[in-house]
Amino acid sequence: MNPEALHAFRQGAAYFNARDFYQAHEAWEDYWLQIGDSKADLWKGLIQIAVACLHWQRGNSAGARRLQRKAMEYLRPFAPEYEGLPLTEFLQQLEQAFAPLHQAFQNRKAAPRLDPDALPLLAQDWA
Repeated sequence: MNPEALHAFRQGAAYFNARDFYQAHEAWEDYWLQIGDSKADLWKGLIQIAVACLHWQRGNSAGARRLQRKAMEYLRPFAPEYEGLPLTEFLQQLEQAFAPLHQAFQNRKAAPRLDPDALPLLAQDWA
């Protein structure tokens, strides 16, 4: 992992873990815009999961559901782990955290509020 990528990941992870999804998205997007390689989808997935959380936090349940699904599509190919970053558990925890939102939509119920404690944390010691 190059130092710039590691710095961007750690910065974004710190914001994500603090539930500052906008700043997490910004940190990861700044790095993603600089690269054009096969790892770009990993960064797109991280960005989109942060934005999905932001949408849910702000009450945009349709945007949250759509971006969470897209983010998972980007991140799954990198599982079970990418250069030491454990993705399988993170993806499973995301699925569990977003399940109430998807279930409410399927049952035509009001969307639940985002429970930040239900979201997984990202390991910041990724090296």
